[in-house]
Amino acid sequence: MCNLKLTKSFFTKLNVEVNTDYQPTTATDLEISVQYKIELFRHNHDEAKYQIIFKLVDLEADQPLPYAINIEMIGLFEANSNFIKDKPRILEINGASILYSSIREQVLTLTGRSAWGAFNLPTLDLHAQLLNSPEVKSNT
Repeated sequence: MCNLKLTKSFFTKLNVEVNTDYQPTTATDLEISVQYKIELFRHNHDEAKYQIIFKLVDLEADQPLPYAINIEMIGLFEANSNFIKDKPRILEINGASILYSSIREQVLTLTGRSAWGAFNLPTLDLHAQLLNSPEVKSNT
């Protein structure tokens, strides 16, 4: 078995709204801050199974953005026991990174057919999450 395997993923919230007050600019150096929350739950009966919830809560920038985006995605993962014991935070970060990649792709697809055209979410370095992440919760 590989160290981390995504067995299923799905969106539980997918909200992309057009900002009707947006004025297009030619600025290419737009700094966007992604506000997100990651939750990790261990399966009650199988220590190798985990659920990760990635919530994209808000986007902040120094100027108006073309879209308001609020998304929640769940991923079901399996990991071998050695990987879990040695690096539980890596499991959380790598799993969340996989989900965020899917979120970025979905936003690009949806906005490509929207009023202001395709919008690409910025990449994230989720490793900072390792330092501040709470303990793994049991999924009840």
